[in-house]
Amino acid sequence: MSAITTKTAKKVVNTKATTTKIVNVPTEKKTEVVRYLNEGVTGKQMMQSIYRSNNAHKVDLGTFSQCLKRAIEFGAVELALVIKDFNINDMCAKNLIPLRNEKKTVADKWSVYEVLQLTKKFYKTK
Repeated sequence: MSAITTKTAKKVVNTKATTTKIVNVPTEKKTEVVRYLNEGVTGKQMMQSIYRSNNAHKVDLGTFSQCLKRAIEFGAVELALVIKDFNINDMCAKNLIPLRNEKKTVADKWSVYEVLQLTKKFYKTK
């Protein structure tokens, strides 16, 4: 004798009638309010101000005073180790600018490398 088992599923019948209406309601576009910008300022205007600031920084990087400051900050310790009788006060515009190549004009940008090379040249001619 073999016993066969069968599973029967219960049939669920919904006795309540449902009515569903599909209504096409136009949805309003919600614009996100940007909270970090001033009133009336667009994202494009913000990016233009960032570009102007960056370009002003690039111009400032090419000035003698900025390059001298960075050369003193990063190179003074190294120069003190390799140049005999090195004095940081010798790294000034009065000593370094006259040693610049004559082909360079006032409009040419400076670099930290050039300031350090002029310092070397100053001590070489001292």
